Amino acid sequence: MVVGNNTLGADMAVFGYDNTYASIHPVFGGQNPEVSRSSVPYEKGAQLLSYVQSIIGAESMMNFTAYYIQTNSGKAINSFDMEMTFSNFIERNIQDSD
Repeated sequence: MVVGNNTLGADMAVFGYDNTYASIHPVFGGQNPEVSRSSVPYEKGAQLLSYVQSIIGAESMMNFTAYYIQTNSGKAINSFDMEMTFSNFIERNIQDSD
């Protein structure tokens, strides 16, 4: 994670921290997408998944991964679909402590 974090920081510094290419979802605005090629979306995605695992635990994360694959196999999804898949998994599988 440290190496990825260093790579992420370096790539973001090259683009500029307020540049759209430093975000997890860059807006190309008619530019060639190759211009934005970097580790930024991959490293930010990896950090998000690591954070989620730290909250729900490793076993639940493995169960979510299997649920995600089963639910979305063979189709393209967007961020809304991902959020809905995760929300449905949490509602069905993670017990509220309250």
